[in-house]
Amino acid sequence: MSKTGRKTYEEEGRVPSTSYSHRKNEQVKVKRKIRKKPVFVFLLLLLFLVLFFTIEISDTSFSSNEAVKAQVSTQETEYEGIQIKTETVENEVYEYTVKYLSTDNDADKFIEKFVQKKRDTFIEAAIAKENKDKNFIKDIFKKDTNKKVPTLNIDLSIKYVSKELLSVIIHADVVGENGKKETISLNIDRSTGEALSLQDIMVNEGSIQYLKESLERVLQKNEDQNYTQEEVTLVKEISATEENYKVFYFTDRGFQIEFSEGVLDDSILEPFHVSIPYSLLTGIVQDSFLRSIYSDAFNGSTMVERNTQSIKPLDPNKKYIALTFDDGPNKSSTSAILDILNKHKIKATFFVLGNRVEKYPDIIKREYEEGHEIGIHTWSHPILTKLSMKEIEKEILSTSNELIKITGEAPSLVRPPYGAYNQDVKAAVNNPLVLWSVDTLDWKTKNPASILQMVKKSTCDGSIILMHDIYETTAASLEGVINYLTKQGYEFVTVSELLNLNAPGIHYAGKVYTNRDSL
Repeated sequence: MSKTGRKTYEEEGRVPSTSYSHRKNEQVKVKRKIRKKPVFVFLLLLLFLVLFFTIEISDTSFSSNEAVKAQVSTQETEYEGIQIKTETVENEVYEYTVKYLSTDNDADKFIEKFVQKKRDTFIEAAIAKENKDKNFIKDIFKKDTNKKVPTLNIDLSIKYVSKELLSVIIHADVVGENGKKETISLNIDRSTGEALSLQDIMVNEGSIQYLKESLERVLQKNEDQNYTQEEVTLVKEISATEENYKVFYFTDRGFQIEFSEGVLDDSILEPFHVSIPYSLLTGIVQDSFLRSIYSDAFNGSTMVERNTQSIKPLDPNKKYIALTFDDGPNKSSTSAILDILNKHKIKATFFVLGNRVEKYPDIIKREYEEGHEIGIHTWSHPILTKLSMKEIEKEILSTSNELIKITGEAPSLVRPPYGAYNQDVKAAVNNPLVLWSVDTLDWKTKNPASILQMVKKSTCDGSIILMHDIYETTAASLEGVINYLTKQGYEFVTVSELLNLNAPGIHYAGKVYTNRDSL
């Protein structure tokens, strides 16, 4: 026992720590063990949150490969074998409603693939934006019920259908951020399944300029369509380029050029279109397309085939004249005249009446097959200066349509009855007006000798000679007239060749010609 009377640690059987500092360290270790528990809990919580967000990311991220169930409806059209399908999808990332065609022609699949490509491009852009902008914390704790998702609407309308051609207009509208509207025309060659560009259907590179002249000609009349002055100015001022005329399509009534997004970007004008009658497009649009349309428009009527060649310049060292015949066809006298022309290998120009074309289509067919030029002399031979512009147009157009049924071509020349014309006639007619410089007066004298005498008296280089193929006496005089002119060194050509009218008829619309000197 110690001196103080207290037992030592050894005596009490306890093992004392070696020092006070040692005891202190022991206490710190205990406290550290206690503190490690909340850290461990925190780490567990953190791990839980990481796993939670990982699950959330996998659940809310979108992929372009993700299958989305679309609602599809089918609508019948007025065209046999063609349906319009409407596909609709709605979800939290995007919405769309698109239309495309379903047909029994594999070539038409181009339209379906075109629409589906636009749809897929839209979906990929919407998903990419959603994944980029995703706010997971916000989506977990506070869902945005007012969120507007991008929306795509593609509407489709059929403009023209034939065995050879299919024309549709597509209006694509993307609503939302970076939204835009787009108007697209698709003109499909149904034999190849390829989309046709404007240049694909034109005769040559210069045809677009003539197309512009046709547009201006339509706007010049400006009666039925009621175009505004701003629209007229736009069509006149913009250049004749494929880009400016990129929205085009065929219809039963005419060729349409639509001025919409792109051309009107910097304009206050609303989209509008101009319809060009097919009769103005001879020499501008390729004959194969026009003949296809004409054949369909006139219930598949059989049209005469012939090889057409561009007009070659005349030899300046030779003398040329053009024989022209009015008021036909007539079964006997016109046939006799064609026999004589064929015998001498001469090409002439016939200005025909629509009501007689309707009666004698076989004679018109022969004229065309044998390479003669056919022009319009109206339907019923009225004095055009006494008619309204609408009546004038009807006289010309009805005759043109009757000829198209047979030849597949719209005539390029017009001869007004009695040679009567004024400003209204010039404005109404979309072709050059062809008069004459030598009047044989065959209609008056009905005498072969007198007819020949008039030819001898008045003919010179570049003359346009007027005769009428409805008289037997004119047919009887023709052999003598040809023999005389041949001996005088003249060569016989058509009016278009004589005047070198190598451009489409619209280029010469409203111009008046009496002979080659009137150029």
